[in-house]
Order: sequence, then C-alpha cells, then structure tokens
Amino acid sequence: QKNVVVYDNVAEKLTGTIDCAGNGAWVVVHHRQNNTFYSFHVTAAGVNTTPVVSNYSENSIDHTAGYIKISPDKSKIAIVSHNANSFLGLFDFNAATGDINNYQRIGTPAGNDKLYGLSFSPDNSKLYVVGRTVIGSTTYQSAIFQFEANLGTAVAIRNSAVVFPVRLPVSFVSAAQLGPDG
Repeated sequence: QKNVVVYDNVAEKLTGTIDCAGNGAWVVVHHRQNNTFYSFHVTAAGVNTTPVVSNYSENSIDHTAGYIKISPDKSKIAIVSHNANSFLGLFDFNAATGDINNYQRIGTPAGNDKLYGLSFSPDNSKLYVVGRTVIGSTTYQSAIFQFEANLGTAVAIRNSAVVFPVRLPVSFVSAAQLGPDG
C-alpha cells in the first residue's frame, strides 16, 4: 500500500536509520506542538503503524519547522525547532528499540538564534547547526554553530559552541547534510 496516512499532526521533521538487527529501519518524526517523538519500525513486511512513543519534559514549543537527525553511529538524535528561539535538544537513541531518552537542552531558552538545520560529524563527536544569529550589531542570516556532542552535560556541550558567521543574502536559514564523502 502507498499514500496511507500513518500519523497526523507531526512537524516537517523526519529522519531514519537502519535498525540494530540490520533487517529493518526506524523512521522518526516529532509532534508539532507536544514534546513527543514517534519511532516507526519498517521492515520488508511493511510499516508497523504502532509507534514507539518517547516523551520529554519541556515547556510548550512550536516544533513545526526545523530538523531532526540521528547520528551516524545511531546513538544520538538531535532536534532544532525554528519557531522556538534557540531550541536545540540532544537525546540518546536506541536503534534496537526506537526509544529516545536522556534529554539535554543545548540551546538556551533566553537565546534569540533562529535554528533550522543540523547534522552530526562522521565520527559522531560534533553537532553542526545552521541558523540565524546576531554577533555584535551584525545579523548573520546563516551561521554554522559547532558543538562538541560527546561532552556529557548540556552545559558543557553548550559552552563548547563555536560560531562560524556566514553572511548570505537569504531571508531564511538553511538545512545541513552530511556529504557522502563525510
């Protein structure tokens, strides 16, 4: 079957990875308004329409726009929400069960960055985020934020941020993808 609605009221965020057994995949989406991930297991038999539901505690956020990505080693998942200033969350991902836990808020609630795209480095150590930021009196429509993703605590990861300002004449921020060559 095709063109069958599996779940409703989800954000534009979508990511996936091969499962641990290597005979299926996890497709992960996020609710638009609730702090909830839905992991769907897909095998040769089709899509299991009963998702693994993973909730986390956070204030109400508009998650409609932005990205989610699973790290290349399948151990982490990150999320940004463009409509919620500076929202960047990092979680543990279980590729055997589809469960998502250990929420760490990396973006500060008081921040005014508009984050949109993200990707992990090939060795899983760095998290790159693309967004709009203000440095001094200059607004950068696209800047690249680099975080050391394996430091263990949200504060340490947040404090590791390095910002590469890239001034582009665009009114909206961009996505980020890990290239096939790493």
